[in-house]
Amino acid sequence: MSEGRITADDGTAIGYERRGQGPPLVLVHGAFVDRTFWGPSLPLLAQHYTVYAMDRRGHGTSGDYPPAAHDHTIEREYRDVSALLATIAEPAYLLGHSAGARVALHAARRSPQVRTLVLYEPPSIAPVAPEIITRVYAALAAGDIDTVVATALIDVVGGAANPDVPPEALDQMLAGMRQSPIWAAVARNARGIPAELESHNTYHFDPAEFRAFATPTVLLLGGSSGPMMQHWVADLQADLPNSKIVILDGQGHGAMLEAPELFTHAVRDACAWTPGSRPESD
Repeated sequence: MSEGRITADDGTAIGYERRGQGPPLVLVHGAFVDRTFWGPSLPLLAQHYTVYAMDRRGHGTSGDYPPAAHDHTIEREYRDVSALLATIAEPAYLLGHSAGARVALHAARRSPQVRTLVLYEPPSIAPVAPEIITRVYAALAAGDIDTVVATALIDVVGGAANPDVPPEALDQMLAGMRQSPIWAAVARNARGIPAELESHNTYHFDPAEFRAFATPTVLLLGGSSGPMMQHWVADLQADLPNSKIVILDGQGHGAMLEAPELFTHAVRDACAWTPGSRPESD
């Protein structure tokens, strides 16, 4: 295993971890975490690929978002992924998880190097209310990491995925998250959360931009994931030519941690998939 850095087009350092042998596979992690969130799946993938697990800007070993609020655009992250692909300088597979899957999708449209795109539960990215962003900036400035993490996971992620859940259920969700691996991962990357939330406000998906998108694309969906995630994934698949949905039986949003062998097998199958004449779903 080795660590490296590239310099993005705005001068930001983007860190990554490289391990394994075989065709290159670039990993783009989800919101609020870092590359370590691939967990036990990373060494399993490295048995079959040369894995490049990047830290998105503002996370892990990468540099921070630009200091000016108006510069917090998510499009910068598309270019970060494209820059890493260009450094690899050969065709590569591209795997993104959660919000990182949305970043990977737009990077793939900009890069001719992507052989196959694998998107694990890409959510809808919606604008974040100004009062939420103000709250996390204030909490971070006060050193109140608990409030930063709770706001990101419950008010932003939990509220979007479970819009009809009553407040008492969200309290139960919060208690469960405090005991899960995601809590520590988000706390470790709290410095970038306010800017990351601002960057969500610049996200835009136009299906027309993807009508001629030829890259084979497999969308992974947990069989236990809720109806909102199912809806998001189905809608995106309908907008992407040469795409299909693969169900991860018995899994939700964290199969890379909870079922690494199953997840690795699904990724390998996805990378090997050749689309037929029409999009399909498994």
